Amino acid sequence: SLVPAGQTWFELRPDDDDGDGQEDSESRGWRQDTERRMHLMFNDPEPGYYPRVSEVWHSISAYGSAVFFVGSTPGGGPYFQTFHLGGCRVALDYRGRLIGMYRSYQSTANQIVSEVPGAGSLDCIRKAMANGAGDPANGRHD
Repeated sequence: SLVPAGQTWFELRPDDDDGDGQEDSESRGWRQDTERRMHLMFNDPEPGYYPRVSEVWHSISAYGSAVFFVGSTPGGGPYFQTFHLGGCRVALDYRGRLIGMYRSYQSTANQIVSEVPGAGSLDCIRKAMANGAGDPANGRHD
């Protein structure tokens, strides 16, 4: 694996702002504790770092691109996901720089109503349901 589980494969290094090449003991302690906690998190199966990063390397090797998402759970730590690039959309600024990435979903009107609070009151959803788009066999609403 390019990112070996259980091995130290990165370290945090301080900026040498004052140019003396020295790190005070409080900063060193914080840095070392942060490294230790990051390594524990990467090796914890719950966030899923190693399976997801392996998927990323496979996608990059096979297709030349990959989407690697880092999210956070409410009251918890990070989690990792990978997505097929075809299901994602990007937002660019006026200079063509990436400013955001979004997943593209297709759902029936019934799925939207059951998953999004208050969606049943939206005119476009009520109209889609009245026209049969709430049934997967009759079409999808983007």
